[in-house]
Amino acid sequence: MKTDLTRSLIETSVRRALNQGGEAPERESRNLVDLGLQFSSGGLQKRILSAIQTMLQDPVSAYYGLVKDVLANTDHDRLMTFGVNLGYESCSKGAKVIRRLEAEGGFNIPWAMALQMSGAYLEKQPDIYESILNQGADLGIRTYLLFSKDDLRAFIPVLEAQEKSAFVLSVWVKQVTDEFVRSLEKAFNILVSVRCEPGYETACAMLRKAKMPYALLLEYTDADRERILSGEWIESLLPSHPVFAFLLPSAYCSEATQREVYEYVLSARQEQRYPAILMEIRQDIMMIDHYISGDTCFVAFDAEGRLHTDKGVLDGEEYNIFHNELKSILRLALRKD
Repeated sequence: MKTDLTRSLIETSVRRALNQGGEAPERESRNLVDLGLQFSSGGLQKRILSAIQTMLQDPVSAYYGLVKDVLANTDHDRLMTFGVNLGYESCSKGAKVIRRLEAEGGFNIPWAMALQMSGAYLEKQPDIYESILNQGADLGIRTYLLFSKDDLRAFIPVLEAQEKSAFVLSVWVKQVTDEFVRSLEKAFNILVSVRCEPGYETACAMLRKAKMPYALLLEYTDADRERILSGEWIESLLPSHPVFAFLLPSAYCSEATQREVYEYVLSARQEQRYPAILMEIRQDIMMIDHYISGDTCFVAFDAEGRLHTDKGVLDGEEYNIFHNELKSILRLALRKD
């Protein structure tokens, strides 16, 4: 296999910074951002990292507390693998592929894709998800949001084999068992996202004990609006030490609430209010997509393989990931204006 010298240099530098970060997290946080800017070749990376660089000039930034806690309680190889896959493989190398293919084909390609996995389909077609992820990689897609109500352990070897991709795996509390945590032992490219439901504190404690990075996720509705905007929701999560606090609108959430929530998320990040990285997944994904290719799109496939976009659901075999190739589906559904 051909060695990626740039990735090797990034990994060496990041590992050194992570190992030294416990001594001076403020300094090493700034050094990591400087390192990212040094290796950045695209406008998206430079824009994001420059914003972070400015934010970290604040000596009382809450993010310094996050960095210190993460470095002390998370396996550094996991941090490096997931971070390099997300930052370099996805937002740098993958973005270049996406821009080239979009220009050639005249259709949009998402930089990140959501996928609801089905144990039944995996049992019927053991190679189905490997095929989907390989198709995505060929298009430059290296970041995935994954969901499943089935036994997650069956999917872990498939994800682990995608060594250059970053996976955010959403889990219900009941799915976080000792057996599940052990199945992740060598899967350094996975970030577990625990749903905010009764018992999430115990699930987070199990992941923290195993030194795995994790997030907390709320699928919000209009009824959650006040709790989110007041800061009550994220403040209630902080004792569980998540790296990320994810917000995802439910299918029944009004557009007005989604706009207000995203404005709050942007403000909270800018002001560095909390020692956790707050994200509104749908809006942030589309924002990054805009920076990569000028357009915005959100792509997800449900457990039956149906395509969901920011414009709605597209049914029919021609839009079904189990019946058609990903490139063909995107070409049909996401033509550029």
